[in-house]
Amino acid sequence: MARPLRITFPGAFYHVTSRGNERKAVFKSKRDREKYLEYLESAIQKGRKNNRVRDIAIYLARDVTGKTAVRLGEYFGNISGSAITLRYNHMAKQKEKSKNTDGLAAKIRRIVLNNY
Repeated sequence: MARPLRITFPGAFYHVTSRGNERKAVFKSKRDREKYLEYLESAIQKGRKNNRVRDIAIYLARDVTGKTAVRLGEYFGNISGSAITLRYNHMAKQKEKSKNTDGLAAKIRRIVLNNY
């Protein structure tokens, strides 16, 4: 019987383990282990990068269309409604903090709605 699918969402914490079949060693040498840890660190760093353009798109899509977060998640690569809400709220805070972000979002909104 297959194990149930893991529930995933942005910002979640996961416990990751690696071991070989029959609990055998995974790495042949210390260098193999170090290289694995370098790849893991690289993946973690990539995951921490924010995609400002996508965040603005999510913010404007929700603001302009009024569609639910779940529905918008379907348009943005089948991400969860909660992830959409998190990104929307993050962008709303960024707009409050930064005039540049607020101006950029307003400019994009005008262009999209053909209200130059």
